Amino acid sequence: MTKKVSLKSKNILYVTHSYNNFIKFQVEILAKQFKHVYVLVRHKPITALSKVFKIPELKFHSKEYKIDVRDTPTNITVIPVPLWYLPFDWFYRRLGKWHLKGVLKIIRKLNIEFDLVHAHMLWSAGFVGMQLAKQYNVPFIVTGHGSDVYVKPFIDKWWRRSITDVLKSADEIITVSQNNLRVIKELGIKQKVHVIPNGFDTHKYKNVDKSKLRKTLGLPVKKEVFLTVANLEKVKGHEVLLDSIRLLGNRSKKLLFVWVGGGTLFTKLKQQIKNKQLEDLVVMTDFKQHEDVVKYELAADYFVLPSYNEGVPTVMFEALAAGTPFISTKVGGIPEIARDFTGILIEPGNSLALKEAIVKALEMKWSRAKIQSYSKEFTWENICKKIASIYKKLC
Repeated sequence: MTKKVSLKSKNILYVTHSYNNFIKFQVEILAKQFKHVYVLVRHKPITALSKVFKIPELKFHSKEYKIDVRDTPTNITVIPVPLWYLPFDWFYRRLGKWHLKGVLKIIRKLNIEFDLVHAHMLWSAGFVGMQLAKQYNVPFIVTGHGSDVYVKPFIDKWWRRSITDVLKSADEIITVSQNNLRVIKELGIKQKVHVIPNGFDTHKYKNVDKSKLRKTLGLPVKKEVFLTVANLEKVKGHEVLLDSIRLLGNRSKKLLFVWVGGGTLFTKLKQQIKNKQLEDLVVMTDFKQHEDVVKYELAADYFVLPSYNEGVPTVMFEALAAGTPFISTKVGGIPEIARDFTGILIEPGNSLALKEAIVKALEMKWSRAKIQSYSKEFTWENICKKIASIYKKLC
């Protein structure tokens, strides 16, 4: 008879680039398995300038945005790791060693003891996890999420070697999509890779009175609302969406597009909306806490995400949980999760195809109950059971 492994006497150390949304959700569920959990979160102190100079683009990297400790279980200790650097390749290449130095300083100062280390993102968290595993002789798990998998290794030989070193050193590798798995195998990685997507919190997606919720959010009750939740970065395709809205012509009068999120393109996109005279059709909310994002997700009729590239976006699972049809692109792991009854997929970068998909979505009959039923495969409870089983193998 196989002995059942318990993690209750173990401590785990997470090295991450954020502690909000999908990282926070899974860590807090997995914390129930452990004696204590330490989360060391990389952040940029320089982003505090956003408060002084009122630069909305910097909020995306601020400590307040990246670290959400509200309602954190008592056995989780979240510790910021301040790193001073600028967004240029010269700095990124050195960030691994700087990140490691900051983490080691905290571990030694607080005398942190841990039995496992799990890094989220291959660089720089993955590099830190690899070095900690060697120095402290503990098992090392790394999760590759998005551009750390499908962009960084293909910049040049240095980046390819650095990323493959992290992957080869890991005792267990997790990634969020079959597409990411294919890329990892292209890098010559031989060990088994676990494909475990992100998920959603079942407790937050309840049936609500949509009309009342829209009034609370200041949204029109009678218009069809298309929601986009994404960082305002080029890869997310907001400019393509703007062009598709313009192509809708008179049909757009009965529609409203709500963009939740902030980022480096905030000011530029806001000006483009004004220049294209689309201010009555597009609402930009800037950053929102997740509980507010959920309200928008429950209030929307459709979800749209025209990305040029993705891992598997968490908002896709949240749209499913809300029973909302999803219009997106055939990139990353999105086609692996999408079904005919969950939405429409198109090629990226094509505003005309996106406009036609929006029109088609308006004309189709969608079963929100069927979409919600399918979403149950991706609850954080189910996802975290798979991750916990990997931890138990290593203990």
